[in-house]
Amino acid sequence: MPDPVTAITDDHTETVTLSSAELERWWIDAAGETYAARQGLQVLLDVVKDSGAGDGEFSFRPSGWEIQLSRAAAQVLLSSAILGAVLTVVGADQLPAAVLTAVIPLLFDVKKTDLSGGERYILARLREVPDAIDSASTAEDLYALLPQDLRSQTTFVDFMEFLDACHKAGHADVDADGAVLIHALADRKFRITLR
Repeated sequence: MPDPVTAITDDHTETVTLSSAELERWWIDAAGETYAARQGLQVLLDVVKDSGAGDGEFSFRPSGWEIQLSRAAAQVLLSSAILGAVLTVVGADQLPAAVLTAVIPLLFDVKKTDLSGGERYILARLREVPDAIDSASTAEDLYALLPQDLRSQTTFVDFMEFLDACHKAGHADVDADGAVLIHALADRKFRITLR
């Protein structure tokens, strides 16, 4: 799944694009298809659209709307919208969006995680191996599937760090038993990590 927050670097300013279509896909993947989750989704989209339209560049697309904001404004807005949506799902939706917008940035730090050039190269080569994607495997099995030229240049420890980076960037899932599921290119996920 594509990332609903797309970073665009322009000389000295960095902006992010919040897309209604990608936010909806991410929310449904994370919260499910229940009635309460749909109510939460509506709050998420409303908070982003209403608050972001005044602070950034708002445009309609065939797939919905997009807002381009500075990274700092997007951090505040997205954090507030997600918390508002979660509060709606659990039935505690009495806090107005203005209060959430002021309080949430003090509690959360939003940042985009991406792979380095070398990690993207390893991932691209690994995705070329049919057995490497869309089925859970152990780290050892995935390492064995690496093409020989990459395996000779990459230690197993470095490969474990690569898998961790893939997980943080939404290119892989890791279950409780440590099995790794590498996603196809179109299935990258937006991931929230709480620490």
